[in-house]
Amino acid sequence: MALPPGSELESDDVFAEKGRGRFWVLFLVVIAAVLFGFWRVAWLDRWLPERWQRNPPAAEEVVAAEAGEVAGVARESAVAVEESATEE
Repeated sequence: MALPPGSELESDDVFAEKGRGRFWVLFLVVIAAVLFGFWRVAWLDRWLPERWQRNPPAAEEVVAAEAGEVAGVARESAVAVEESATEE
């Protein structure tokens, strides 16, 4: 097969499907790296189950936090009762 003078043979197929798989693979790798970084600095702990958390709360801290919440609710109720009694 002879080419006309001054022409060049192109080795790529202009009608071939473009490879878009590389973009999605790179995109998923970047997302995974960002999520891994967030996990390493414990920014995802509030949404993850305790098994997956980077710095899971100690049992004493959880009990203390729950006790503090209960005490806070009781304190708010007592203040509300006192305020309603002094208004009458």
